[in-house]
Amino acid sequence: MSSPFAYKTINDPKIKGSSTIVSDFLAMTFSSLCLIHCLFLPVAAAFGPLVADGIGNPLFHKIMVLLAIPTSVYAFWRVKTIPPLSLILVSIGLIGLFSGAFIDRFETLETPITVVSALLIMAGHMIRYIRR
Repeated sequence: MSSPFAYKTINDPKIKGSSTIVSDFLAMTFSSLCLIHCLFLPVAAAFGPLVADGIGNPLFHKIMVLLAIPTSVYAFWRVKTIPPLSLILVSIGLIGLFSGAFIDRFETLETPITVVSALLIMAGHMIRYIRR
């Protein structure tokens, strides 16, 4: 019989997949940063053009998308079972983030696309995390 205070190794099936937990939270963090960026950019613009130019740089959004996509893919790649709803939400969210950041046709809708996409990604990762 093992003690409840026994040291658990990374090969313990109870904590197997801890790297996917970290990647889920990283993906949610990157999505949250995109969301915060889009919602608070107008507030930053009110403080002056210097602040708005730095935060409003399209390169920021592109970098965040390029961080969110591999992190989300890694989080889903490492698990054996993926809830279908979770996969659908994250896929649509990543496509939306990518579209808002890299497709010029969507430039006028970049903020609403990013907000909805970030929320979809966060919801998808939360569903996957809860059902793991």
